[in-house]
Amino acid sequence: MGPSKVHESDRGLTLVQKIGVVAGAVAAVAGALGAVLALARGDDGPKPAPKATLLVQHFEPLVTLGEFARRFPDYAPRHLTPEKAALPGGLFRLNLTYRNFEKRHCVLTWTMYNDANDDPLPKADLVDHPAGEFKLDSAFEQFTPPVWIPAPTRVEDIYVFFELADDEGPCGSPFRSEKIAVE
Repeated sequence: MGPSKVHESDRGLTLVQKIGVVAGAVAAVAGALGAVLALARGDDGPKPAPKATLLVQHFEPLVTLGEFARRFPDYAPRHLTPEKAALPGGLFRLNLTYRNFEKRHCVLTWTMYNDANDDPLPKADLVDHPAGEFKLDSAFEQFTPPVWIPAPTRVEDIYVFFELADDEGPCGSPFRSEKIAVE
């Protein structure tokens, strides 16, 4: 019997390098197996973070609460008295876009501010006023809910700050309208 032959590929590898090659191969197999098992469970990895944006698409001044209720009955208070129906105000059309929300009921609120000093108007019904509840539950949605605001008194210019939130916290970034001249 002659001397055993050493393969060319074995000659240059040290014991540590051979262990590294085997460990790398085991890690690759384990990673591939983990990915297959995750797909089998329906786990596509981490879910994208929910995101909502809110913008004022349009503002229409000089809209009474009664006119708003006729045009948008689903968003208006029920059973308006003639005095309430005659209240002057304005109509905001908002553009709400949201992505990757799952079963969150978010409440839209608004607060009216004096543009001259950035203070909220002192009247309680102009601060954190609810403007609707929205169920956010889809990969992507976009719609334009209408919001009526009353005309303030004793102020020249205002802006409106909108927030969308639930018990868990904000459902998106708050949004400040442009300055609105009160007529």
